[in-house]
Amino acid sequence: MIQKIIAIRNVARLEKVNPLGDLTFRKLTLIFAENGRGKTTLTDVLRSLSTGNGGHILGRWTLGSSFPPFAQILLDDNRVVTFKDGAWDGPGPRLAIYDSTFIHENVYAGDSIAHELKKNLYRVIVGEAGVRLAQKVDEYDGRIRDANKDITAKAAVVRARVRASLPRGLKLETFLALKVDLDVADKIAEEQADS
Repeated sequence: MIQKIIAIRNVARLEKVNPLGDLTFRKLTLIFAENGRGKTTLTDVLRSLSTGNGGHILGRWTLGSSFPPFAQILLDDNRVVTFKDGAWDGPGPRLAIYDSTFIHENVYAGDSIAHELKKNLYRVIVGEAGVRLAQKVDEYDGRIRDANKDITAKAAVVRARVRASLPRGLKLETFLALKVDLDVADKIAEEQADS
């Protein structure tokens, strides 16, 4: 397994990485950062180490750098493996990396991935109770979609009938913007009394 990353140079955003302090990998090691800070790049370095495929790193050569990518990693057996001149100087450990690259390489979901399919690929439910709840959510989502379609259809009918009954030239939006006059009955009675 990996004990420590010694250095990474000129691999995308990881232009000059020299970890300081005790950054030894443990049974559980958490790496976190904001988006666009190099987590996926680090994953590609580890994938390259595991597979021996230098293309994962060379494809991420830092733009504008005249120096080639370089990486050094200390393994548990105190062996240092180095990526230099497009290749590793020795074999790395076998790693299981579950990310979008894994999905693209191992899950066939058709020739193109639509938004809905991509959303469902990342929805994983574990356990019977979770599955039952997910099915309920899907059921309620379907009911909401049906209700919204029904509301839209009925609103179209109402709007058409209201438009048909409006005086010529009066737009529906103008009619709907009219303010309610609570004294209208008194005003009508007053008008009728004056005439």
